[in-house]
Formats: sequence, structure tokens, C-alpha cells
Amino acid sequence: SEAILSSGNKAAADLTYRGEIILNRNFGHDPEGSNERAICAYADPTFVEHLQARLWELRPDGEGPMVFVSTDFAAWPGYLPTSIPDGPAVGWIGRPVEVTDEPIAVAVDDDIDQTIAIVGSDESLAIPVVDGLTRTLATSLQAQRVILIDLTAPTQDSAGHAIRATLDKLAADGVPILRYGRDNACEGLAGSVRSALDAADGTTLVVGLGWQRWTGLDDAHPVDPEDEDNFGTFALRDILEELAQRGALKGVFLVAWWTRMRSLQDQLGYSYQGVRHFVTVKMGLEDYRSLTSHSQPAIEGYPRVGHIDKAEDGDPTIVVPFAAGVNPS
Repeated sequence: SEAILSSGNKAAADLTYRGEIILNRNFGHDPEGSNERAICAYADPTFVEHLQARLWELRPDGEGPMVFVSTDFAAWPGYLPTSIPDGPAVGWIGRPVEVTDEPIAVAVDDDIDQTIAIVGSDESLAIPVVDGLTRTLATSLQAQRVILIDLTAPTQDSAGHAIRATLDKLAADGVPILRYGRDNACEGLAGSVRSALDAADGTTLVVGLGWQRWTGLDDAHPVDPEDEDNFGTFALRDILEELAQRGALKGVFLVAWWTRMRSLQDQLGYSYQGVRHFVTVKMGLEDYRSLTSHSQPAIEGYPRVGHIDKAEDGDPTIVVPFAAGVNPS
């Protein structure tokens, strides 16, 4: 009822008889003043069958009818986003709660503070979101490399199956993939990510999983381990902050998943410096309202995530994530 009418309009949930309808004359809003309960006109089954066949024939390119199933992950369109010269790149999260072929897109540009942070405890939502953003951003950015740093398990080859499938598809398309697990994550951040930031020699997409598990961010590392006379050091926190806040200026973009807001805050500061887009995946109400407003209702239903753009003042967008492991081309 609320998906079709509007938030708070639950009148359709009370319909009991076949043929009963709710007509709302105010775009689904103002249930008390604008809802009308009625009985729909009888439609002869033979007439409806012929009408359906005719409407199918009129659809462009032989496309099938669109159906919104409230408990399913969103179906992928049959295409991927394209790169726009001198324009922002876009990554897709999923579809809105409506019948449409237009995906919910997030835009990132060569500017400061372009990080996309997925935050929340539900891995079954986080992995599809990371999967979809990885595939679409790598395409839209025309990424020359993808660096995966996966802290969800102790072995290097520990990324979720859906992420591996997407990275394998990118590799087959000619995009080099660098993969790091929990055992060599520091090497990935201090080596490959730092090199990409220093060189600024093309577009790099950094994908993080389970980043609440970072340890030793303040440990000192030599700037040049092979130069015994160089006593300069750096901390991994410096690289992480540079990546999140100014990476996009150098062509290095970050998409990462943290299970807790506190971990994100500990790593990037109280105001989450560097993050432009938040995607919430089953957050506690207090954390969710810290990103939105004190009266913002929790997201209900599954699968559902919320998108918050810090560059805008609007309410969160409720999104149905794309099904993971599907790579349209």
C-alpha cells in the first residue's frame, strides 16, 4: 500500500473484497482527505486477454512487461552506464520502489570528498550494493585498474562469490585486478593504493570489504624500505585519509563497506571527512538518524537500502538493490 500510494497511506492494506480499490486524488498523499474507496468496473476476461496481447505487441523492441515484486532484488537493465567526457561518473545501487527501468545512480567527480561508504551490518544487502557499484563505476570511470582489499576473512581469496564474479568479468574485459585479503591488506594500502595516489597515472577504483577490521593504522612505515639512509615514515591512516578525501582528484575512487558507524568515524573523523555518498544496509535507528534527521523513520522491508547524498539536503532515497552476480553487457 505504502509503496504504491505514499509513506503512511496504508488504506490499500485494509481492502477485503475482490474488486475493491483505493482511489487517491493527491498523488497518494493526505489519506484522510484524498482517499476514496470504491469497486472497480467489471472487465470481461476475453476482452482483457486480447488487450494484454495487444499491449505486448506495442511494447518497443519486444520487451516483456515490467513487474515490481516487493520481496525480490531488482533486475538489472540490459545495459551498463557509459562514460561521459568531462562529466561525472555514475555507479548504480538499484531501482526505486516503483515500476521503472531507471536505476538509482550516484555520481562521483574528480573533486574532493567523493567516497561512497556502505554502512550497516547486513552482509546480504552490502555485498549486492558493493557488487553493483563496482561493476558500474569501473565501466563509467573506464577504470584502468581495480584494487580489492577484503578484510572479511583471513585469506587473500576471501571476497564474496558475487564480488569475485564481477572482478573476473572485469578482468576478462582487460581491467587489471589487484586483490588483497586480511593477511596482506596493509601491503595493499601502503603499496598499491599509495602508488596509485602518488602516480596519478589513470583511473583506479579501490573496493573495500569489512573495513571496520583495520588495525595498525597508526603504525609507522618507512617511506622507502630499500633506502637505509631515508628515515622518513608514514602511517596507514595517512593513506586512508588521503584516499577518502583527495583520492578522486588524483583519479583514485573509493567504494567501501563498514559494518558500524563508529568504525567509520574512528578512521575518517567525527564528520566522516571524504564521504559524499552513504548507502545504509540495516543500520541501528540512532546511527541512521545521525545521518538523516531525528524524526526520520527506519527503512522497512527487504531488500531495501537507503541512499544519502551529503551534497544535497533531501530525504534519503529508498532503493531496492540489484541482484548480485549478474553482469549485463
